[in-house]
Formats: sequence, structure tokens, C-alpha cells
Amino acid sequence: MSRTFDQTGVWIFDLDNTLYPAECNLFAQVDRRMAEFIARYLGVPFEYARHLQKAYYRQFGTTLAGLMQVHKMAPGDFLDYVHDIDLAPVPEKPELAAALERLPGRRLIFTAGSHRHAERVAGKLGILHLFEDIVDIVDSAFVPKEKAEAYHKLLGSHAIRPAEAAMFEDMPHNLVAPHDLGMTTVLVHSSYIDHPIQLKIRQWTEPPEHVHHMTENLAHVPVVGLGMGSVAGLGAARLASSHYSIMTKQSAMFVAGPPVVARLGQPLSKTDLGGWQIQTRAGGVDHAVDTEDEAFACARRFLSYLPPSVYELPPTLPCDDDPERADEKLLKMVPRNRRSVYKMRPIIESVVDKGSFFELSPNFGRSIIAGLARLQGRAVLLLASDPYHYAGSWTADTCQKVIRYVDLAETFHLPVVYLCDCPGFLIGLDAERSAVIRHGVRAMAALNQTTTPWCTIIIRNAYGVAGAAHQPAGRLSLRYAWVSASWGSLPLEGGVEAAYRAEIDSAEDPAAKLQEIEARLHNMKSPFRSAEKFWVEEIIDPRRTRSLLCEFARLAEPVRTAGKTHFSIRP
Repeated sequence: MSRTFDQTGVWIFDLDNTLYPAECNLFAQVDRRMAEFIARYLGVPFEYARHLQKAYYRQFGTTLAGLMQVHKMAPGDFLDYVHDIDLAPVPEKPELAAALERLPGRRLIFTAGSHRHAERVAGKLGILHLFEDIVDIVDSAFVPKEKAEAYHKLLGSHAIRPAEAAMFEDMPHNLVAPHDLGMTTVLVHSSYIDHPIQLKIRQWTEPPEHVHHMTENLAHVPVVGLGMGSVAGLGAARLASSHYSIMTKQSAMFVAGPPVVARLGQPLSKTDLGGWQIQTRAGGVDHAVDTEDEAFACARRFLSYLPPSVYELPPTLPCDDDPERADEKLLKMVPRNRRSVYKMRPIIESVVDKGSFFELSPNFGRSIIAGLARLQGRAVLLLASDPYHYAGSWTADTCQKVIRYVDLAETFHLPVVYLCDCPGFLIGLDAERSAVIRHGVRAMAALNQTTTPWCTIIIRNAYGVAGAAHQPAGRLSLRYAWVSASWGSLPLEGGVEAAYRAEIDSAEDPAAKLQEIEARLHNMKSPFRSAEKFWVEEIIDPRRTRSLLCEFARLAEPVRTAGKTHFSIRP
């Protein structure tokens, strides 16, 4: 059962492989030094000492507990020796310090190592000053962390109520006891592939009951997933359980890997089964890049648009791009021939702050362009139709994309801007087989659930049910239309034959009757008629678009409220 952090006032962190990444591989140093100490202390060969080290760990919960019980060894020299390691792999982490400092309440380190080791590591990370206390193995009377007794000692010595505490730990078996006591538990799962515990976790089909579900984070803080190698099962689920996911083009992601799938008679390579081209087109992963450095750069840029948590508003950055900037090219962007396509991305780049548009999921649901942008320094979610793909019609994939990013905007208090050119839902046999209408009404529901400010610019088409879903219903939102805009229940092309079938069939000259009806309706579809009925706020010169959108962003700023939204975002 998942829990939130709403009542958490005490934050308790394991040290090793939790506060620093397992990729630092400090355990390899500690592991070898334990075997060296045992070999020297007992006077046995190194390989036999290694055997005893692992046997005592399995039997007693820690190697130290076994040495103390079987050999009556005093623990001091052992703790000093095994933790006398090189901390060069541990980086200073100012971003970790900033995140920890934002946690409301008390913070403690609870480690199975020594107090001195925790001081050294936390000092190297630059976070030691942020913790009230370090509770080490000596403070726990050498009771292993998997035992409830160790947590009773911790809670009792620091006057902590379990219901107000959250425990962060990289070993899942060490979370059973705190879970049973009523603490919120968080498993810190590493991508470090050689760590045996993490390899075991990758084999889970779902987290055990004592590990609270990771996606709860999605309702509180921005979550980015980076795929730097092949991931399957739970590893794949964790990559997908994010607001934004990136993989390198050498990586792969799948529910089950090639050896398992081969049993189904499908001999596939990792790339053919779950490579970047498969996953980005299917929407399993949002973006693919060539290098790990590019992946981290994308993650940093994505996070730059969002607040640290839902309890803050998105940051506003300084901007020297004139909000009144008018681009003459916008006058000629949309062709007069309504059957001609045009490029939407240059329009986006023209109306947002220069260089600020960051596209999301470009290979999935391609009849909608989605991304983050800034208007006079203020972050917004931007949606835009892409006429190059199904003329901007909403497919089932497009609807899923709309749901995902509208939910993102609602969760992190981002105003929404929609540049609309939608002739409706995709039609035809393939569309029906994809259950496009089912996905479509879910997208409309997600849109209508939003409370964040919304502004729509109708660039050309807004037809049918999908065309009508260009703004939330039942609340204030701003709508402007370019002079090229056109809307209605059905496009005249094909719509007349459907709506006036009986009248056309009964006419003496059906072709002439069709032309007569089309001419009459063409005379009625001027955007000025709708504007006069207040269906849109204003028909605008395209060159004014940036000015109006910047004004919208300014108006939206004071009406947003920080805090958790009324629903929890889905992955």
C-alpha cells in the first residue's frame, strides 16, 4: 500500500549506496578489507576468510555480528580497519544538499557502519551539517538493521513516532521492520549492475508489500528516468515510471529480454526488441540521445522548467526577449490552400522566448507536438498540432500523449498554451481498431480535470469532438483565432455528404445539390460570425500572438497556487 509524505516530519537515511550512488563502489573496498581483517585476525588464508565473511553475513545478518558471537571479537578494530577506505569516488553533491535542506523537519543518518565512516562520507558529499545525528552500529548495540530491535532503539533514543518517519534504504530486507512498525519506506534502487542486491531487485515483477510504490513520487516531485544500459522487468518499469525518460541509443528496454522472448519463437536482438527506435515510437521512452552526457543535459534542462516539488511554483527566469516582438513571417506560415500542410515548429519558435522550446516525446503521438517553453521567462506547457501527421487529427497515441502532458502541467502548476489545428479524431478502420474514441474521451476528461490556466490559439482547423477539445469546459480560458481559423461540427469536405445524405439523394441533380449546400455553408463559416457570438475572445493578426501569450503568462502567474493537485498523476 503506497503512502504519501504529507505527515512526514522525520527523514531517516541509510548511508552507503543510499546517500551516495552505488556506482561509487565503496562497498568493493569495504568488502575486501573485511576479508583481509578476518584473515589476519584468525590467521587463515584469504579465500577461507572470504568464505567466513559471507557465511557470517547470511547467518547473523552482518559479518561483524558473526565475528562477535562466534569468536568473541571486540568490534572497534574491525570497524576502524574496514572503513579506512579511499573516498575519492564520492563527489560533492550541492544539488543533494539543496534537496535535503528543503525537507521539512528532522533528518538523521542510520547506518550499519561506524560513526566515523558516516561523518567522512557525509562530509565529502557536503551534507553532514544537514543532519541532526548519526546513529551507527554501536548505537544499535550491534543489532543488524533487518531486526526490529534496531529500529526500536533508534525511535526510542530520538523520541520518534513511527507514523511521522520515512526510512530511505537500498536493501529491501532492511525495510521490512520499519514498514511493520508503521514507517513510510522508500527503496533506493541503483542502476549499478554489479551489485548483487540490485540484480535481485531487477528480477522482481512488482515491489513487495513492504516497499511503498515508487510512482507516489510522481505526485510530489519531478521524476526523470535515464536508461544507460539494458533494463527489463522492474528496471524497465522504473524507467517508465517518470515524468520524463531518456535512453542512450546503445541501450534497450523491455518487459522481458531476448532469451525469454526467444522461447516464444521470436529470436530478436536487444535492439530489435527494445532499442531506442522501438521505445520512442511506442511511447515507452520519451527521448533518445547518443551519449550519457547528452542524457544528463536533457534531464537538467527538463528539470529547469519545473519546481523542486509540487509545493512550489515553477521558477521564472530573467528574459531579454521583447514580449512585443512581432514576426512578419507569421503572416505567410499558413497556406491559403486548406489541403496544403505547413510546418508548426517554426511558429512555436517564433512565439515563445528565443531558444526556450524543449520538445517532449517527439517520436510518439506525432500529430501533437508537446514541450516546455517560456514566455517572458515564465514556464508553460506548450501543445501544438502538427499538420504533417494525419493533418493534425488525434490518433489513439496522440490522445495518450495529451493525457500525459496535461497531467504534468496540472501537477506542477504550468499554464497550458495550445496552438490548435485539429480536423478531429482520426477516422477509418485502423482508427476504430485502435479504439481512438475511448482514448479520446479519456484525453477530454484529463483536459477538463485541469485547473491550471489555459490559452488556445486556433491556427486553422477545429472540427469534430477532438477539435472541440481545445480548452477545458466549464471554466475560464482564453481563446484567440488567426484569420485562417475555421471550425465546426464537421469539415465541409465529406461532412456535407454525411449530414445532408437524404437531401442530396432525393435531389434531381445530386451533384448540383451538393455544390449548392457547400456554397451556402462556406458563406456561413466565417470566423467573424463566431467571434460576434463571443466564442473566441478575438480574431488576431498572427504577428500579435507572442504579445498575447506573454500577457496570458503574466495574468496566469498570480492565480496559481502551490500544493498537491486534486489527483495523483499517472506514469
